[in-house]
Amino acid sequence: MARTFLFVISGLAPAFAAVPLVLALLMAAATPASALAVSSNDDPWRAVATRVSQPPTIDGHLDESAWQEAPELTGFRQIEPIQGGDPTVVTSVRILFDDQALYVAFDVQDPSGADGIRVSEVQRDFDYFQNDLVGISLDGFGDGRSAMAFLVNPFGAQRDVRVFDGHFFDREWKGVWEARTRIHREGWSAELRIPWSTLRYDPATEGWGIMLVRRSRLANELAGWPEWPRQNNPYTMRYAGTLDGLEPPPPSRNVQVQPYLTVRSEQRDGVGFGQASRSSELGGELKWALTSSSVLDLTVNTDFAEADVDRQVVNLTRFSVFLPENRPFFLENAGLFRLADIPWIEPFFSRRIGLDVDGTPIPIQAGARFVRQTPHRSTGAMVVRQAASSQADHSTFGVFRWQENLGARHRVGALMVQRLDQDPGGITRGNSVGSLDGYLQMGDQGFVRGMVSASRDDLDDASGWASLLWLGNRASWGYAGWVQRLISSDYRARTGFLPRVDLITTSPATTLDLRPSWLPNGILSYQPGLTIFAHHRASDRSFLEGFVRVRPIQLQFRDGARFELHWEPTRQELDRPFQPLPGAPIAPGSYRYSRYGGSFQSDPSAPLSASAGWIGGGYFDGRLERREISIRAAPDPRTIVTASFEENQLRGVGSEGASPRSRLVSGELHLSANPRTRLSTVYQRNTVTSQSAVNARLSWEFAPLSFVHLVVNDTRSIGPVLSPTEEAELPRERQILLKVSYLRGL
Repeated sequence: MARTFLFVISGLAPAFAAVPLVLALLMAAATPASALAVSSNDDPWRAVATRVSQPPTIDGHLDESAWQEAPELTGFRQIEPIQGGDPTVVTSVRILFDDQALYVAFDVQDPSGADGIRVSEVQRDFDYFQNDLVGISLDGFGDGRSAMAFLVNPFGAQRDVRVFDGHFFDREWKGVWEARTRIHREGWSAELRIPWSTLRYDPATEGWGIMLVRRSRLANELAGWPEWPRQNNPYTMRYAGTLDGLEPPPPSRNVQVQPYLTVRSEQRDGVGFGQASRSSELGGELKWALTSSSVLDLTVNTDFAEADVDRQVVNLTRFSVFLPENRPFFLENAGLFRLADIPWIEPFFSRRIGLDVDGTPIPIQAGARFVRQTPHRSTGAMVVRQAASSQADHSTFGVFRWQENLGARHRVGALMVQRLDQDPGGITRGNSVGSLDGYLQMGDQGFVRGMVSASRDDLDDASGWASLLWLGNRASWGYAGWVQRLISSDYRARTGFLPRVDLITTSPATTLDLRPSWLPNGILSYQPGLTIFAHHRASDRSFLEGFVRVRPIQLQFRDGARFELHWEPTRQELDRPFQPLPGAPIAPGSYRYSRYGGSFQSDPSAPLSASAGWIGGGYFDGRLERREISIRAAPDPRTIVTASFEENQLRGVGSEGASPRSRLVSGELHLSANPRTRLSTVYQRNTVTSQSAVNARLSWEFAPLSFVHLVVNDTRSIGPVLSPTEEAELPRERQILLKVSYLRGL
């Protein structure tokens, strides 16, 4: 059986690229255009906002007369676990406005009372799936595509996001708005104040799109107003109801300035010597909403002291690891500059700016970004100047993005990326990348995404191209799709991310979401699946590697727990030596083996949760066992402790039959006095890099989006120091940072 699978995947080649198009067309034709009727002006999904002369006090109490006089909105429907069912938790909403802001009140009546509330964290941008929450999505352009969403959990933690077409997220957008909550015997209540200056809208729009969401995590119940198909989300505005009665003021000047001061002290200790330094830096950012749809961002002497640290990984594959961006300036509007939801090919990847290959910061002198988004098109441009360092030359980066909306749900776009590097001798070398992309929605469930990209690089004197085609169908029964990727040997995107060059990848996949009546009460759905990856060399079409992942058992429990078993026959054609761990070189050759494993995740929203995974079986000419375990304790949402352990044990690998082992240990402690004050400590120990690292950060939001950050970093070598003159072998580096930033509107 395993040999049959391996034969199939080794035979997959670009000649089959037409097959997914036929399959996607058949899937779109075979499935209804929509599982639910889209809301219209004649249906009951209408809400009314009431003007007030005296705004309510934002304190979580709904006893003011303004709220009592506003129309009450009810009628939420279940999305999960029973599509269209009656919610077990009753939710009512009232909406007010004046010339300064929009006000929203939620009253959640839970039969379990306050004991039924489940909150796993209180920091901003909390986990959407693991917390009780309420939220509102607004479409101020009335195009059925643009959403600005504001959510809050019972402890008052805020989450905001901008979404386009229900699939393209700007999760790092930060709006200036307020939320306060109150927990009481019958449930909880929330008040939101959203200034008009935070919202993006067309004053001429009559009847804004509105969607409301409420999650009751203990019952794992999701309810919405209006109802939407469960394969979608509360930001899919084509299902929106209508919000009448609004009288928004004309957009006015909206300028925000956020200067910062950073003071840092650094100490590097080597063998027989030490280095210490102290410095201070001034910088800042300016955000100017030129119109309701246009925003200009400027940054000078950019500092990312408050950014989350990268979580370390042990990579035993032949492909580069994708590490997500975590720096605030580059995260905002990042979705506009990305051409795919998954890192198959990224012509532009912002981590190439201001960071070297090891993740060490490189000073950014200045940058500017302009974004304009309307119902018809989106455009964006960014220019960043990077200073020289010991690891990098002076560099200037330029990015331009254009996206045109076609019809109600399709679009095409273009991306241009230019990088200029100037060495100490004054010689400038450029790297240029141009890309075209498109998105086609087929019915309500099928979609086609495509991209083609060309590059020109002065350093290697090379020109190349890359392409991506993704056809898929998401429905209530599950997902089916096909991805085809091609990267030529001469394609160079030096400001992008590539897993490798000279590559063709073919990957069909399907996952079912079956909910038969015979499933036990504790199981929500049975989700078997199949994923195939076949990698060929683009230059000669020769097979490189591939695997088939068969998931005969994958269960989603009603409380959020998951259990999975899989089997993975693999074929590797190794054309050059490969060393997954130090001391285990693997010679070129042909290898066939099978791997198998399983994983379990308990209810992640519970006060005590755990996950565990194990994978065993062959690995090239030997064997590999991988063990993972993670424990999370949250006796109170303001106190969270996590610990995780990962071990990879090779046995009999390579010509020497080596059996090295890697261990990655991490622990985190998060303490929050309230949603605006938080202490986070992260410890990581990695035997592959022979380092341990501690990152501690105290953050206080003393005013909306104004912060004091105190950061301590300590990195130590846990292995032998091979050379005291090499900076990478220094046994200890310590850093203390104090950063104060203040957001002020002009």
